[in-house]
Amino acid sequence: MEPTPCEFTPAQKDFLAELSRQTGEAVAVLIAKALEELQAHMRQEHASGEATSNDEEGTAVQPQEPRKPIWEQHADASKDVPEEELNRLPVDSAAQCDHSLYGTPKRPASVLDIFREAREAIPDETWDKLPSDLATQHDH
Repeated sequence: MEPTPCEFTPAQKDFLAELSRQTGEAVAVLIAKALEELQAHMRQEHASGEATSNDEEGTAVQPQEPRKPIWEQHADASKDVPEEELNRLPVDSAAQCDHSLYGTPKRPASVLDIFREAREAIPDETWDKLPSDLATQHDH
């Protein structure tokens, strides 16, 4: 039989060395015994129909229910939240998540946010009075 190299953590090596000292058995013998017990345990699970992994003997894998996409999980989780609670959430929560989570100062609004707020504050009639070529004629 060809040896299979495997690596152990320092804690695992210490455990095996101590167990070897206590039992007087070589580390290789201890590992062989542990593998035999694992095989017996797996055979017992297989015989009782509890198998959850696939191996060379054809152990059946229990089918897993497909995971829902995150947007469906979110919809399911929030479907029972009253509308008035949803309306209380800040509209800038994504942009200001550090402020909401950690209490850091709010980030300054972006130029686009400032423009949108200004645009909403100015009546449509005022916008309609502006020349259509204002952007191209701004320095004349």
